[in-house]
Amino acid sequence: MESWEDKLPPYIKARLVAAGEAGAPEKDSLKEKEIAHSVLARFYRGDLDSNALCQELRGATLTTIREARLNLVDSLSLSYNSHAFDQRRAAILKLEGLKDDPRMPVIEASLNRIGDLQTLYRQSHEKVLEELVQEKDRHFEDAAMRTRWMALRGVLSADAEVTERLAESLLEAEREYGDEFAAVNRELKRQVEGSV
Repeated sequence: MESWEDKLPPYIKARLVAAGEAGAPEKDSLKEKEIAHSVLARFYRGDLDSNALCQELRGATLTTIREARLNLVDSLSLSYNSHAFDQRRAAILKLEGLKDDPRMPVIEASLNRIGDLQTLYRQSHEKVLEELVQEKDRHFEDAAMRTRWMALRGVLSADAEVTERLAESLLEAEREYGDEFAAVNRELKRQVEGSV
C-alpha cells in the first residue's frame, strides 16, 4: 500500500525536500499544509467529492485536517451557486466528523446561516435583474412607437439608466448581505480553529 507521501505530486515532493533544511517544526508545518493543499486541489478541480476527500485525509494528522477545514472555510463566497456551496459544506462537516470531539451542531448552524445568506443574496440579485428586464422592455415598447432615430436614442438612454440601477442595486445587496456573511464566516473560522 502506498504511503501518503507516495501520493503527493512531484512539485510538492520537491518542496518537501527543499524544506528539509528547515527545522523540524517548520518542516512538519509545511508538510501538513502541503498534504492538505494537495488533496484540496483535487477536490476543487472536481476530481474528489466530499466522501473521497474525507477518505484521503482519514489517516492524516489533526493539524492537516484542521488546515483543510480552514482552507475550505476560506474558500466560501457569498456569490457561490448552491452546488459549489453544498460540496464545500459537506466536506467541512465530514472533516469535522474525523475529529475525536466533533462540534457538528455549532459548525452546521454557521454553515446553514451562510447558506441562507447566499440564498437571500441570489434572490435579491434575481429580483433586480427581473425588474430591470421589465423596465428595459417597457422602454423598448415606448421607443418602438417613435421614429427609428428616436427609438435608438431612447434605448441607448435606457441602457445607461438600467446599467446604473443594476450597479446600485447590486452594491446595496452586497452591503446588506455581505457584512453578515463576513461575520458568520469569521465566526465559522473561529469555531473551526478552536476545534483542533
